[in-house]
Amino acid sequence: MFQTYPSAWMTHYTQNGLVLQDPTVLWGFANQGRIDWADLEDTSPAKVMQQAADFGLKHGLTVALEKNDSLSIASFANQSRAFTSSEADALEDAVHKLHQITAPDQNLSSKTTDALRALSIKLTH
Repeated sequence: MFQTYPSAWMTHYTQNGLVLQDPTVLWGFANQGRIDWADLEDTSPAKVMQQAADFGLKHGLTVALEKNDSLSIASFANQSRAFTSSEADALEDAVHKLHQITAPDQNLSSKTTDALRALSIKLTH
């Protein structure tokens, strides 16, 4: 996990256990592709997206990719405006490249993969 959000937001996020309620994370475990944060605003009873906006993370994009039993979820924020289509394309392309170069060299057994997926779903839902 690599995080570069403002430290005040990360402290708030961690102290309040928001990863378990974060619609960007939940969406990433259930979907592939990309989604604008505006489309996730009403999906969290904890109002995680509104809390993020209160910390200056007003516009964002999440990209999710699963390939070869490896999942990557990346979120990006912009304080002043939504990402343009070409910016979103570039971010999605970058996530695909990062996913490829950081993919594990070994394939996990289906039993291990199933156990990890069950654990991740249990911890995020």
